[in-house]
Amino acid sequence: MKKQKKLARRKDNVLEIVNFIKDRMATKGDLEELRKEMQKDIHAATDPIKKSVEALNGKMSGTNARLDLEAMQRDRLQLPRRVSDLEVKKFGASKHPKEVPL
Repeated sequence: MKKQKKLARRKDNVLEIVNFIKDRMATKGDLEELRKEMQKDIHAATDPIKKSVEALNGKMSGTNARLDLEAMQRDRLQLPRRVSDLEVKKFGASKHPKEVPL
């Protein structure tokens, strides 16, 4: 008789613990809802960053285009070569470093 009461009490304790855990356990629906909420928060936090990066990319593209244009103009002008030629004409020799190509 005592054994049966002990077993019944233990069974009740185990069932109480299982029900306690079951009542607090997250379901697939709970997790999906949480995922959607977190995704919204992440998008809200990253949208300003994305816009800033896009703006910087635009600025960099413009700067790169300008630098490319300037480099092409310098190549066309060939300033070092022209200065060297003028130095040779005027002074008989150029001061342009020999290790740097013209």
